[in-house]
Amino acid sequence: AEHGCSLFSIKMQHGGRIQGDKYKSYVGGEIDYFDLCDGDRMTMQEINGMVKRYDYNNEVIFYYYLDPRNDINHGLKEFQTSKHIREFYSWVEWFKLIEVICDHVPQEEVLKIQTKTIVRPLYVNKFTVII
Repeated sequence: AEHGCSLFSIKMQHGGRIQGDKYKSYVGGEIDYFDLCDGDRMTMQEINGMVKRYDYNNEVIFYYYLDPRNDINHGLKEFQTSKHIREFYSWVEWFKLIEVICDHVPQEEVLKIQTKTIVRPLYVNKFTVII
């Protein structure tokens, strides 16, 4: 954010799952807010640090954020590559509350994902975190 204040707040949904295809919802989680986040200085490691304080041990968590102009059905965006991070921070100057959603993936689904990656590798630069 070059022209305005880069401070913003994150509404973080964590501890649950994104469910549904056509109509999505977040099930089984909690909501916390992080204020005075600095869009000019924030890194993926800071997002990881926010999530780590909840002691999710050995869980695979995929990060998403909501396009502030849309809802969970139309605005869910991956938040894993450096390109996604740049897109996320481009909203900070215009929208002061950005929603981050942590999709906690059960171990049996992780095995399915890992099996698929043997056939079709995922992007090397994804920031999927095991906490």
